[in-house]
Amino acid sequence: MTNAEEIRIPDAPLSDIGKEQAKRVSASPHFKKCEVILSSTKKRARETTEIINKELNLPVEYSELLIERERPTFQYNKRKDDPACREADRLFFDNFCENNFHYEDEENYSELKNRAEKILEIIKKRPENTILVVTHGFILRILLSLMIHQEHITPKVCLDFLQQIPRTKNTGITIATFDGNWQVLTWNDYNHLLYGN
Repeated sequence: MTNAEEIRIPDAPLSDIGKEQAKRVSASPHFKKCEVILSSTKKRARETTEIINKELNLPVEYSELLIERERPTFQYNKRKDDPACREADRLFFDNFCENNFHYEDEENYSELKNRAEKILEIIKKRPENTILVVTHGFILRILLSLMIHQEHITPKVCLDFLQQIPRTKNTGITIATFDGNWQVLTWNDYNHLLYGN
């Protein structure tokens, strides 16, 4: 999340717009059968979960596995257009297929993939039939890449997927099912932002 000055804040709270978006999504009919919420521990995800759960009143579990991609520490509290920040972002993607590449202390592809695999295993083993997950855009796209490509996933396949699929809208709804294989049914549904409740 960035503020109005485009400063990257490490654990930013929801903006007023973000709070309104969370209120709108909380009434989604997609959530009616949900039995539990699994949420990122980041402040904006926690706040989103709390707003949604005023409507749903479900048990909530927080997990560090669901946080957004860890960026190089030096990027925080700097402008996104800072030349050093832009160079680090370029090198991240230029070296995405290099398993051991690190610009600094950020997560690389191997680490993101391992974390996403753990998330999917946890979800598969849960006793509930319908789970609401509150997470962040980049790690969500890594999860989707794994769901869609499954055993055929490679760094190059994942990178191509990341570069081709649009970024999600805040509070965009993605729905997937698992019955031995993952199937993505809905991607980035944000009708609630267009038409309200």
